[in-house]
Amino acid sequence: MKNLKLGALTFVFLLLAGGFAMAQVSAQQERPLAESALRKTDFAPGIILTHGPLKDEAHPLNSYNGARVREFQSGYSFSGVNDELEFAHYLYRFKNAQEAREQAQHFWDSAKSEKAKPLMPELSLDTLLAKDDSGTTIRVTDPETGGYCYWYVATRGRDLSLLMIGGAPNAQTLAQFNQYKNIASHR
Repeated sequence: MKNLKLGALTFVFLLLAGGFAMAQVSAQQERPLAESALRKTDFAPGIILTHGPLKDEAHPLNSYNGARVREFQSGYSFSGVNDELEFAHYLYRFKNAQEAREQAQHFWDSAKSEKAKPLMPELSLDTLLAKDDSGTTIRVTDPETGGYCYWYVATRGRDLSLLMIGGAPNAQTLAQFNQYKNIASHR
């Protein structure tokens, strides 16, 4: 009987150790967020950019703007400007895929809210351009400049990606947005 209990305890210990080892391997195999972000080489020469881990206030899902924000485990941003565009790619890693999807939904709900727009208070939603399995694309207009900002909101596993391309209200801005959206969604 004593050997049976010892055998059962050993079996339970091995199961727990195996599960812990599998979780460690899974976490180690997860790509760093920087590898999923847009890169300088994706753009024509002449951009001014910043990139790196997210700072406290320098991203859309910060707690300072009144947004209902889930705590993310890590974040990365790539942003910059050139003569034609302003762009930013924000990546967030949450505890699990459900939290990433909930935050994406909250971002979308905030963007289309007429009463309170905590994530983009100065912009007004013009149109939903696309919503499919890969994510949601929206266009907003900056009332001060008349320029368009295109946003692409997508999740992959426990990662949330927010891509913003802003520029003149013309077909070229939309074409460049679609080009960078394609890069971001396949990286």
